[in-house]
Amino acid sequence: MTTRADIPDGDRPPGDDKPGRDACGMTPAEIVRRWLRLVTADAELSPYLIGVDRVRLAGHLTAGVTVALAGEPADGWGGLGLSEEQHRRIGDYLVGVCWAADLPDERIAQVRRAVAR
Repeated sequence: MTTRADIPDGDRPPGDDKPGRDACGMTPAEIVRRWLRLVTADAELSPYLIGVDRVRLAGHLTAGVTVALAGEPADGWGGLGLSEEQHRRIGDYLVGVCWAADLPDERIAQVRRAVAR
């Protein structure tokens, strides 16, 4: 299992060193790092990330997850030309990361709704 210490500092999104851990003990930046790792590993989705500044994207997604945890709409994946099915799969990856982090079901549903808007 990869731990936080295994990831070089340059690959961590902005805000990763700031407080703001959720009840699960993960910061929004940690959630995004795991989420982005899954999306990058997806053979169909990874080509959409070619040429994308991933640190900047991670920062943008971290802000989106932060507002999503507060119940606000968030779509960090707009502008990449994803189909509805691909967008849904990205949301499923986020739900998986939140579930694995033991985020309460209500919070997972809240984040899923916010990202699906």
